[in-house]
Amino acid sequence: MLIFPLVLVIIAGGLFIYALIMGYDFYPGGEKDDYGRGYHLFPTLRQIEDESYFLPEQNKIDISHYNIALKLNTESDMIDCEVTVDGIKKGEDNIFLNFYPNYTIRKVELNGVVADYERDERHVEIDGNNISGSFTVKITYDGYPEDTGTDAFCFRKFKDRKIVYTLSEPVFASSWFPCNDLPADKATVRMIITADSSYTCLSNGLLQKVSGHDNFKTWEWYSGKPISTYLIALYAAPYLRYEKNIQSVSGDNFKLELYLYPETTINIEKNLSLHEKGIHYFEETFGPYPFPDQKYAVAEFLWNFGAMENQTITGVGSYFLNEYELYEEIFIHELAHHWWGNAVGPAEWKDVWLNEGFATYSEALWYEKEGGKKALKNFMMSKFEYFESSPLYNPSTHLFDDLVYDKGAWTLHMLGRETGDSLFFNILRNYYSKFKYKNASTAQFKNLVEEFTGKNFDKFFDQWIYDGRGIIELKYRIQKYLIERENLVEINLRQYQKGYPVYNFPLDIKFSGKDSNLIHIESVYIVSSDTLLKFKTDFLPEKIKFDPESRLLADFNKL
Repeated sequence: MLIFPLVLVIIAGGLFIYALIMGYDFYPGGEKDDYGRGYHLFPTLRQIEDESYFLPEQNKIDISHYNIALKLNTESDMIDCEVTVDGIKKGEDNIFLNFYPNYTIRKVELNGVVADYERDERHVEIDGNNISGSFTVKITYDGYPEDTGTDAFCFRKFKDRKIVYTLSEPVFASSWFPCNDLPADKATVRMIITADSSYTCLSNGLLQKVSGHDNFKTWEWYSGKPISTYLIALYAAPYLRYEKNIQSVSGDNFKLELYLYPETTINIEKNLSLHEKGIHYFEETFGPYPFPDQKYAVAEFLWNFGAMENQTITGVGSYFLNEYELYEEIFIHELAHHWWGNAVGPAEWKDVWLNEGFATYSEALWYEKEGGKKALKNFMMSKFEYFESSPLYNPSTHLFDDLVYDKGAWTLHMLGRETGDSLFFNILRNYYSKFKYKNASTAQFKNLVEEFTGKNFDKFFDQWIYDGRGIIELKYRIQKYLIERENLVEINLRQYQKGYPVYNFPLDIKFSGKDSNLIHIESVYIVSSDTLLKFKTDFLPEKIKFDPESRLLADFNKL
């Protein structure tokens, strides 16, 4: 998910920010409170933190498949559903699934037999009947989706018609279908959507068939690669479809697809070409596109705070699509998620930086490809902050703050400096290959780094990920001497940050003379709060620059 940074939107257009704050949408034809109602995650994030949403019993089941059949009633904003959940249960506990209470359950069956159940605000508890091993739960229900969090399941009025869309990250999948909403419990999915025949209905995976009866059509999609529940999506609108056939590096042919509202006017070929170039670049950098047997699609929707990387079908807000040439980073970010977040998923939400930090750093690498080292430096400096709210790991209610995106990217940038770029990319390629279609934790990523480098990275992960808040803050004093025809430079460095006592880090120092050809670089490794560095140089430097390549999340100030 990319929630677009407010400061960048202000630069692009202050009116848009004002419109968001006031509850209006900027897309032509929008009405106040029609859509884009805001981002109300905090109560739900606290549920994750205090374990009221995830129960211990949910770790005792492993879901293998969801069959989700929905009928959309766009007149009443109601859904009529039958969801079948296949899985394996350890022990004889009851089966707990996450499910919001705003629906009327008509029937619950367990292994083909009507079962007893109980409900609370976030779960349905199904009587396990003392069974263990494989199980099939079928729940039939109907009702009105609750407008919660990120507009989890929405019927929105737009230009005298209804638009339907979902946004399930992080824990809103259960606001429209019963599921084990742990990100590590991936499963295959069949989505069967029945709606008015004027709609095109979209979901994850590959389209199996479209069938019609009376004034309705049924669209059936199948995702044969395992998928986390927060990445399951549904879109329904009178879309116009555009496509391009491309070939992955592994030789697979698959389709790039754009699904746009009739009013949307963009350069279709340029947008498709951007995605084709992006796919090929990330394949060369990280490994083959993980879903070539399905598709890569972008669908327009009315959540105008950014975009969402639903597996094989990214949703992008209407405003950003209509101005897409200004927001290339959104498309690249969501595309990168198909490697980082979708193929390699997070073990827990505590590990969310493995999604967002990796996708944000993928943007930086893309800009380096397009514009060279200067573009990479500029991008990273645009993400420079003090990040004092929380450690990067387990960010609690800061789950989608700049901390996770931008400090996550900086952490990878610094890790590459520690390992060397060649080894760093080898680590990323092996990380992707090892955990593709699975889930990984921060600890597992650290273990892989140590395996490939043969070094201990406890200090690095502690200061940048597990424990440290903020960044390195340094004060310096420079003294230059000419003694007996020798040029001497003394540099005093003092760490004074409050978020972590003593950082250990490599530091490059660039010495420049009057003549532009007089350049000397020294690399040192800092391991103390107070450091005195002494150098002999071939010339008396006019300028001294710390971290000239911007590889360090640090602030330098004179003593």
